[in-house]
Amino acid sequence: YRLGKLAQTIEPMDIIARSEKIRHAATRLKGLVERVRLAAEVGRGEILLNREAIEAVPFLEYRLGKLAQTIEPMDIIAR
Repeated sequence: YRLGKLAQTIEPMDIIARSEKIRHAATRLKGLVERVRLAAEVGRGEILLNREAIEAVPFLEYRLGKLAQTIEPMDIIAR
């Protein structure tokens, strides 16, 4: 709503850029909420943790691939 209201004074490309920033922020917030929920479940004992050996390389490749899908290259540079 607000972006539409401001559209009379903002260039279309600026609206697109702001919309993308909002989408990325929402994605990051969703990830934070999921991590907090997981931590709460672990803390309450709702999730049983088991230790077992894993193949580190495939695991890390998978996790880095997931991370690459959620982070824009410029986000990494800006930090």
